[in-house]
Amino acid sequence: MYRTIVHWKDPDSRDGVDLPSHHEVRFMGRADCSVQVSDTEQDRQHANPQELLLAAFSSSQMLTYISLCARNGIPIVEYHDSAFIYMDESVLGQPRVERIVLQPRLSFDTDDTLEMRGRVIRLINEALSLSWLANSLRARVAIDPTLEFLRRP
Repeated sequence: MYRTIVHWKDPDSRDGVDLPSHHEVRFMGRADCSVQVSDTEQDRQHANPQELLLAAFSSSQMLTYISLCARNGIPIVEYHDSAFIYMDESVLGQPRVERIVLQPRLSFDTDDTLEMRGRVIRLINEALSLSWLANSLRARVAIDPTLEFLRRP
């Protein structure tokens, strides 16, 4: 079980309730996180819920992938992901996550061979199928990796 506390308080409660521009997320025993609601330029100092979901998705994929590499003897030395989330509306007009695109740049301390390329690509797909978060969302997911091998055959 995991637990967070989400907290918001209206600073001007005498004037009626306004949509909050930000709120706090508290993680038990760790640093709090300010979350924004607005995407306006003057209010871009904190992540919004969509960005937090995307970060969780990308992190989940990364951790699963690195674990698979370790179990399969593949010496990964760097994982850098540039991730995107695309929002849409359902047929009922409700907002939803339509698509997630991950663009990991993966570096390996091994030779660049066809066999190794096949293994690292297979593990990318396996990591996605094992990701608890990927299995919890209905969004389409695309992964467009860039592979770097630090040794030459």
